This record gives sequence, C-alpha cells and structure tokens, in this order.
Amino acid sequence: PQGTAYLTDVGMTGSYDGVIGMNKADVIARFTSVIARRAEHSNGQVRICAAVIGIDETTGKAHSIERINLAHDQ
Repeated sequence: PQGTAYLTDVGMTGSYDGVIGMNKADVIARFTSVIARRAEHSNGQVRICAAVIGIDETTGKAHSIERINLAHDQ
C-alpha cells in the first residue's frame, strides 16, 4: 500500500531438493560428523525464484509486485 512493495524472501535459484546447490544428505553429514566431507552438487528439479516489481516512473513508487517460481525438470 502507498507505494511500497515488500517481500521478505524471494527464494533461491538452483536445485530445489538441495541445500545451497549441494546434496542435502552430504551437507547434513558434514555438520553432524567430526569427519570433514565434500558435498556433491545436487541433481534434480531446478527452480528459478524471483520477483517483478512494477514502478510508477513519475513517483518512483511501486504499484505492483509479483512472485515468480518457475520449475524445470532436468
């Protein structure tokens, strides 16, 4: 309202079934074990998360906001 577009977290772009792009089981094992492990890249569904904000060019205020969450299976 009144020209403010608000979104707390747009999400991430990358593997949806991973942790920051890595295999989630590898990441969990790395933090729950005393033995250092290398995490492998996560393979699976890829998502692109973003937001499109419409701005009034005259006032510089937002008039719309739309979340985008696109999925692509590899």
